Amino acid sequence: MAPKYLRLIRISQFLSLVANYTVLRDLGAPSFRERNTAADLAERFAAIRRRGINLQATTAMQPEIAEMPIIDENGLLRVAGTFPTRPLPVRFDFAFEVRDEVWRLIGIVVAPIEVEEAELE
Repeated sequence: MAPKYLRLIRISQFLSLVANYTVLRDLGAPSFRERNTAADLAERFAAIRRRGINLQATTAMQPEIAEMPIIDENGLLRVAGTFPTRPLPVRFDFAFEVRDEVWRLIGIVVAPIEVEEAELE
């Protein structure tokens, strides 16, 4: 059975892939919903879509976790790493907070790693 934080990543991936940003927004923490509209989230993922990166492929990939997930000083679960997608790998950084005994998305960064940067790693 996958560790709980990996299941959280897969849930977030799926929601971002189906292009139903309303669902992604609605499943987030209250502060995430207040800061983001579905249109805001769609715009954040637009650069990835324009570059032809197939995020759907990440649902079958094991993420490369940069560091062990931690609960930071604010009580947020932080999970960061990369997916070896093509044509460019993708970096992710998720932050979750507990609301009503459920880890809810509070922050998400997903961005392609430029070729030069990827070659240096």
